Amino acid sequence: MEIVTSKQNSKIVETKKLFQKKYREERGLFVAETRKVIEEALACGLEPVYIFVQQDVKNLFSNYAEKVIYVSQNVIKEISSTISPDGYVAVFEKPVCKKSLNDLIKQPFLVLDCLQNPDNMGAIMRSALASNFKTLLLIDCVDEFNPKTIRASMGNQFKLDILHISYQDVKEISKSAKLFVADMNGKNIFDIESFEQSVGFVVGNEGNGVSKTLKDCIENTISIPMQNGVESLNASVSASIIMFYIANHLTNA
Repeated sequence: MEIVTSKQNSKIVETKKLFQKKYREERGLFVAETRKVIEEALACGLEPVYIFVQQDVKNLFSNYAEKVIYVSQNVIKEISSTISPDGYVAVFEKPVCKKSLNDLIKQPFLVLDCLQNPDNMGAIMRSALASNFKTLLLIDCVDEFNPKTIRASMGNQFKLDILHISYQDVKEISKSAKLFVADMNGKNIFDIESFEQSVGFVVGNEGNGVSKTLKDCIENTISIPMQNGVESLNASVSASIIMFYIANHLTNA
């Protein structure tokens, strides 16, 4: 069994570069860390380029023998963004959403407006899938293939349809789907008894909220009632509450 021990190995150098967004975009590749995330990616049909396995851990990917590269512990640490890697790192080709925007908005969807925190992005992805919001539309957000985002989503993002859109796209969407945006003065969401299947919710930037451009083209505002002097919630928490409420109050298709 050949074991890669040099951090200067060409495949190791290439993989390390993928922790930078510009290289991910240039190569159309991304890094997946941990056994669970790699298994999720494979289960979703993503194509692996390399699967690095630390020499002293069990190879759980024997079905991809031609892709497996055994490496030393020092090398696995070199290509991992975590302090204590579990011994598995893989490089995958980026998935591409092949569905049209018109098809994607026929079911509940989420619009993320300039979200910048990768942990928030990943947490929202998990909640979106759990609440059956299977479409995420992104406007100038943190890279969804950022290692922190992937780790926070626990690989659940691979089960979502993710599309990058523009503000103009949202204006077009608002003509055929019911869009809601959170606002402190909006209608109490818990007073809304039902939602159409073609419904979307906009989550804004962590510091600045939803942009004025979007607020100006979305008439429907909703709010989560707060108590005990709390003024706002974390973006992922508020998004989760709203998605689960909408999901449980949809009219029949």
